[in-house]
Amino acid sequence: MMINTEYEKLCVDSARKTTKEVAAEAVKNLDEKIKDAEKALQHLQEARRELVNRYDLNKHDEREAYEAYERRCKEWS
Repeated sequence: MMINTEYEKLCVDSARKTTKEVAAEAVKNLDEKIKDAEKALQHLQEARRELVNRYDLNKHDEREAYEAYERRCKEWS
């Protein structure tokens, strides 16, 4: 979301630049935001995979997954 000062700056800048330059800058800014969003998505997917693997959620029901987790905890201690 854009705040008023950013919007005003874009308006002033766009008055000084050609439409093509403004569009190229907007694309560059969007590419940066997409890159950040992809990093966040990757982090969330890794966290999800960790939970699925830790509790065996892809193989059993919730109760069995918890019991498998408890067995592993006992094995590690």
